[in-house]
Amino acid sequence: MRKIFLLILGISCVLNSNAQIKVDAYLDTLQILIGDQVLVHYNIYMPEDAQIKNVAYQGVYDSLEYVDLLNIYSLKNITSQQTGAKYFKQSLQISSYDSGTYVIPGVEFDIQLDNQLYKATSNSVVLDVHPVNLSENLLPIKDILDEKRNWRDYLKFAAIPLVAILAFFLFLFIRSRIKNMKSKEEAIPEVIQPQLPAHEIAKQKLDDLLKQELWQNNQVKEYYAQVSLICREYIENRFEVNAVEDVTFEIIPNLKKHPEMDKYNLETLRNILTDADMVKFAKVKPNEEKHQQIIEDAYRFVKNTKKIEIIKEDFDADGL
Repeated sequence: MRKIFLLILGISCVLNSNAQIKVDAYLDTLQILIGDQVLVHYNIYMPEDAQIKNVAYQGVYDSLEYVDLLNIYSLKNITSQQTGAKYFKQSLQISSYDSGTYVIPGVEFDIQLDNQLYKATSNSVVLDVHPVNLSENLLPIKDILDEKRNWRDYLKFAAIPLVAILAFFLFLFIRSRIKNMKSKEEAIPEVIQPQLPAHEIAKQKLDDLLKQELWQNNQVKEYYAQVSLICREYIENRFEVNAVEDVTFEIIPNLKKHPEMDKYNLETLRNILTDADMVKFAKVKPNEEKHQQIIEDAYRFVKNTKKIEIIKEDFDADGL
């Protein structure tokens, strides 16, 4: 009898916890024109001591062929003016460049409460994208207006010869000064410092980041931001692909076109940048194992994609 009572009590606790956790999704507007942007809002209702461990935004929006995820905004703590209830709000910016009706599936949230992990899935939303009607509100082409000239229009023609003469005498003066300086001083040879390869620079920065022990000192957000920045700088130096200023969803397609980038290393980079974005913008709190894994993935990505220099040796006439 006691076991049955405990079982019923446990089930009721789980149901009560699930009842406290809920995710609602809605759009700013249900209809847009091709190329317009719209916000998708996710209201997360959960106890104040609960934590969001992971959000599957990436997988959901990658599965949509004609809907692009442009930006993930920071998680906000909201208090309802009507009911006084507190909840969290996460907003995403999306767009579409093809007309049609698109169903955005529910997004799964992993939420930890009382040392237990719960999954909450939002409702799906429907977005209608309409083509632009170019036949409406088009005005006829107007004739080019002739503007009357005044004396100021001719002033620039008179100034050109004067500027050219002054520039010529200035050139002669500077050249004379340079000759005099060379005759009095010996030229100092310029020391050219060798440029380190991109992978060595990235490895050195990762080594320095480890020594700072950021996540060990509760600077988790800064730690993930630095890992992401080091990888982005390495991509620009190694593959000459814009990465520091671009968002993750622009970097991956551009880097995918590079002939030296394979699928395995591209997936490793995607995981690094996505995990960093979730910590920076969605306030996800990974565990210590995840902290160690992201920098190990960064080391492995740099090592696997470093540029291999082929050293050519000189041979004598006999081939020895």
